[in-house]
Amino acid sequence: SAEGLAYSARRRVLTGLGFLMLILAGYTKQLAAFSAMAALIWLFIRNPRRAVAWGFVFGMVGAAIFAFLYVTTGGQWWKQAIVANVNSTFWPQVEGLFRLWFSLHGFLIVPAALLIAYEIYFDRISLYAIWLIVVLTLGGFSSGTWGGGDSYFATSVAAVSLMSGLFFSRWIAGAL
Repeated sequence: SAEGLAYSARRRVLTGLGFLMLILAGYTKQLAAFSAMAALIWLFIRNPRRAVAWGFVFGMVGAAIFAFLYVTTGGQWWKQAIVANVNSTFWPQVEGLFRLWFSLHGFLIVPAALLIAYEIYFDRISLYAIWLIVVLTLGGFSSGTWGGGDSYFATSVAAVSLMSGLFFSRWIAGAL
């Protein structure tokens, strides 16, 4: 039907815009790559075929931008932005920052974890839940590199706050 085609076209355009924003974010701040991974993981869980297709397009556009930056800077972009940021992980720092994160955000973690458990058992796991899990895990482990630190948890603070807010809004509305 015409409505179905219009919906499908609209969904493709919005998905493409979403991935474009993730690519731009990734080239603005490297930690945004974790959000892009979360989006691809969520899409794969929901529709593997679509995830592979969009992942391929996403990868090709990202690679084209990467190649453009490499060529136009004579390789300096690679040296200054990529190679300079490859460092070993200092595991005591990772442990300490995870402890700090959990101790500071416990009041947000509990409702967020309850919502994730609810989604797993009674609903469909949301993009927000996948986002929280991915950015907390990857951002947390990345925080132990030289130049890392507690700022690598900023995205996970946003994600846990969002999940906690969703839990309470659904609970108050009687939707849990």
